[in-house]
Amino acid sequence: MKNYYELLGITSDADRETIKRAYRQLARKYHPDAQPDDPHALDYFKQINEAYQTLINTERRAHYDLALR
Repeated sequence: MKNYYELLGITSDADRETIKRAYRQLARKYHPDAQPDDPHALDYFKQINEAYQTLINTERRAHYDLALR
């Protein structure tokens, strides 16, 4: 299982603002339009988005945290 906290570069007790800030920073950096010559940019961007969508949602995050243990 991927560690979404590590992927976003945050701790497991990060609040919503920290999650948003980390996501936005990474999304800008790895967006496929910003990295047109990097064939892995789209895959990494998708992983970042998946991590964000999971951690920003309280219920999904709780389920993820249980599965991560």
